[in-house]
Amino acid sequence: MKCERCGKELSDIDLYCSRCGKAVFPEYMDEEDIWAYYKSDEELEQILKAEKEQNGASQKNVSDGETSEPEEKERISEQEDSEDGVSEIKSAKAEESESKAFEPEEAAAKDSETENIEQENSERENSALSPENGLLEEDFQAENSEREISEEEASQEEVSGEDFPSEELTEEAGLEEQSFVQEIESPEDKLSSSDEGDLPEETLESQETTELESESDFDEEEDEDEDEEEAEEKEPLTPEKKRARRYTALLAGFFLLLCLAAGIILGIRRMNHLETLEREYTQKLEDRTETEPTAADTGNIRLLSEEADLSQYTKLQPASAQADSQKQSEEEDYSGSRLIDGDPATSWQEGEEGTGEGKGVTLTLDGSHQIRYLALYLGNWKSDELWNYNARPQSLAVQVGEGEEEVLEFPDEKKVFYLALQEPVETSEIKIRIQSSYEGERWEDNCISEIEVYE
Repeated sequence: MKCERCGKELSDIDLYCSRCGKAVFPEYMDEEDIWAYYKSDEELEQILKAEKEQNGASQKNVSDGETSEPEEKERISEQEDSEDGVSEIKSAKAEESESKAFEPEEAAAKDSETENIEQENSERENSALSPENGLLEEDFQAENSEREISEEEASQEEVSGEDFPSEELTEEAGLEEQSFVQEIESPEDKLSSSDEGDLPEETLESQETTELESESDFDEEEDEDEDEEEAEEKEPLTPEKKRARRYTALLAGFFLLLCLAAGIILGIRRMNHLETLEREYTQKLEDRTETEPTAADTGNIRLLSEEADLSQYTKLQPASAQADSQKQSEEEDYSGSRLIDGDPATSWQEGEEGTGEGKGVTLTLDGSHQIRYLALYLGNWKSDELWNYNARPQSLAVQVGEGEEEVLEFPDEKKVFYLALQEPVETSEIKIRIQSSYEGERWEDNCISEIEVYE
């Protein structure tokens, strides 16, 4: 990586150029950080001149040290062959990367620019002469020849006494640095290019791991600095802010309690409403079951479970009631006419052995009528004792007009049973016949006290 301003070769961990002070990654820095080490064009011109002078002095030192070149090459070969030499190269590389990471900060701390230039040049000379960097004598000669040419050009310009414009200086410096960098590689690149083919895979992997560790340590330091800055930015809470927070917390708690109470009240009201709806629904079902016919009801005739309101209907008086059988008695009349005399104390009683199943009566009207209801007084209604003593019908076969005969079941209760016709039937004759009966406590005579007809 090269500096965009002066063309100096930089390492991957450098944040600033040590020559011109330009920031490498300005997008991650503030304005103060970017301009902290930045040097003007005049300062850069002086630095370049000083480097040229130092290069001339270093060329003499290099010429003096030519005699020691074979010994240094042998030392380098010995270090490459041995594992200990490889480890020394890696440690030197790590130290060099660490020193480069902190070069911008050390350069900023020093006041004089001349001392910085001398220190950098001395480090370059030492690193160039050291065998660890892997530089050969041919590279030093090429470098020194170019530096001599640049020094001669600079001396000619100084003698002429003319000042260089800033734009021309920067362009010439950039061209010189580009050619210089192309011919002379960085110590790290030469080390990697010369040693990668000879070093084993384990050493290459160890180098990569050290580089990754150094980068991770640098990232951790940046994260710690950011955390410290955030902690400093947090201001302590004042008593007024604490009171305001407590007040808002109390208001929020009170609001939540109100919402909870409102929810409870609405839930209770909803439950009560649902209970009332359920009661109404069950009541409707009960009413519907009471009005609907029971299992004993069939066809057009059904037995009502409650007393019917017959005030709006007309009661018919049958003309006659003819019975199939009747009980013979000198004291009482038990004929079929007792069914239509309007007196429940009198009754029709069959005269057969047993309870008289299959016997019945036929009611004849004075004409054709729309029959809607029948009222039956089953048993002997003269008294409660006689009602228990005599037998009474359990089921009756009823036929209204020319319709089909329908069998109806009756409970063993002393009450008026109402038969309703779902569709009125126009007729002048009604037939009722005993199918089964409840036995009496004393007698087997089956009794029916009264039959009423309504249209």
